[in-house]
Amino acid sequence: MLKNLLLLYTISSIFLFSCEKEDNQTDCPKDIICTQVFVTLTIPVEWVSMRPEAVVRSETIIAETGQRLVTFEDYQNNTGNPFFGIQVVNDLHFPLLKTNGTDLIIKVYGSSNNVISEFTYKAGHDCCHVVKIQGPDKISL
Repeated sequence: MLKNLLLLYTISSIFLFSCEKEDNQTDCPKDIICTQVFVTLTIPVEWVSMRPEAVVRSETIIAETGQRLVTFEDYQNNTGNPFFGIQVVNDLHFPLLKTNGTDLIIKVYGSSNNVISEFTYKAGHDCCHVVKIQGPDKISL
């Protein structure tokens, strides 16, 4: 009986400790000290053939799952802002991103609710804030 229990314990331990650890916020040290700033990753827009009023909303979607993270629909009120850009993710999305990066799809919609730009972006986190890993430095519309 004791021999069977020991065998069961050994096999259970092997399965328990051999599971691949998912690379997300649990990889971060518990005693890390972070700044209190709130980070938003934004891509600047270069206006080539469109006017800012043509953009009505954008969406950020996790490529692997299709989960929609951000839908921003207030571009009409920001067109006078010199830092106007497409919002990708912010620190609220930290738990959904892997430290080594999560592939994202960003869609920009025009006034006819049609996609006027679509591109990929990779964002992760540094255990404190979201960080850009790969993606365009600006988009042209």
